[in-house]
Amino acid sequence: MESLSESANEHGRKAPTWGPPRIPELTFSVSGSPGAQTLALTWPKGNLYSATSLAGPWTLVNTTGYSYSTPISTGTPSMFFTFY
Repeated sequence: MESLSESANEHGRKAPTWGPPRIPELTFSVSGSPGAQTLALTWPKGNLYSATSLAGPWTLVNTTGYSYSTPISTGTPSMFFTFY
């Protein structure tokens, strides 16, 4: 699906510009040393949800703002994250 936006040209007239919609991103980083690492997530808007399976159930993660961090180790079960 494409979206229509407008941008001004050199004469100040607005011309339509076609392109795909921008998809907001969930970004992550891992810090620390093996056995004592931290996963940090950031997203631009909405609420963060997690699940242990892609099929769900999805659970709201209590956060303040648009970032979340959690410790991870070799015994940590797989987790999936999304936001909306």
